[in-house]
Amino acid sequence: MFVKVVTVLLVVGVATAARPAPMSMDRQLVDMLMHYSVERAANPALTQYCFNRYLPILDAHSAEYSREYQACGDSLNRLI
Repeated sequence: MFVKVVTVLLVVGVATAARPAPMSMDRQLVDMLMHYSVERAANPALTQYCFNRYLPILDAHSAEYSREYQACGDSLNRLI
């Protein structure tokens, strides 16, 4: 009985390992990046406008993250 169970588990394990890893999300990301790369090249004025509009917003979020991360580290150091 033990040999049968081990054999079944071995077959299932080999079948699972033989399957290729799912790449649909990776492929979707690559497709999206390629699409936006083509659009950026086709309309540089829009690209510049968007960077000028969203870069300050991203900078503000980055600064907030840095402050919160520092505060987290400080609170951990107080506990140690």
